Amino acid sequence: MLIVLYLVELFSSRWNQLTDKEKNKLTTFLEFKNNLLKIFEAINLGVKNFAKPLKLFNFGGNNQNISPKKWVRNDKNDNIKV
Repeated sequence: MLIVLYLVELFSSRWNQLTDKEKNKLTTFLEFKNNLLKIFEAINLGVKNFAKPLKLFNFGGNNQNISPKKWVRNDKNDNIKV
C-alpha cells in the first residue's frame, strides 16, 4: 500500500512539473505509441545484452570465427628488398 501511494505521489509531482505544452504532447496517442516503442526497444536491447554472456559457455558449438581475418598488406609491401 505504501509503495503504491509513493508511486502515485511521485508521478503526480513529476506531472505537475511539466509545462502545459509537454502535458498536451504526452497525452496524444502518437506520443504514447512512440514512448511504448522506445520502452520495447530498450527491453529487447537488455535481453540481447544478457544473452551475449551465455554464448561464452557454448563449448559444444562451432569454434569458427564470426568474421574471417582479412589480409591488410598490399602486394607492393610483399617485395621487400634486404
